[in-house]
Amino acid sequence: MTDAQNPFVWYEFMSSDVAAAKEFYGKVVGWTFEDVPVSGMTYSLLRAGERQLGGTVHREPTDIPNVGRFMAVSDRQGAAFALLGSPIQRA
Repeated sequence: MTDAQNPFVWYEFMSSDVAAAKEFYGKVVGWTFEDVPVSGMTYSLLRAGERQLGGTVHREPTDIPNVGRFMAVSDRQGAAFALLGSPIQRA
């Protein structure tokens, strides 16, 4: 097994009061949210602006059938995270 300095991680935040969490994080860190229906529930995607500055792409955008698109990136300090987008509607 190799040591990974910045391992790929998937973060999910669960709250018993989603509306209050959205209001709090929207005010504190400026996040916006997009609600997406997934398998009988609503999944909220967090947005921190239109693009990230000075980061590194570790995995190019990849389609996940019937789920969306994701990519793995890290910020300027090396914190790794994934970006997940809504499914692309293709004609």
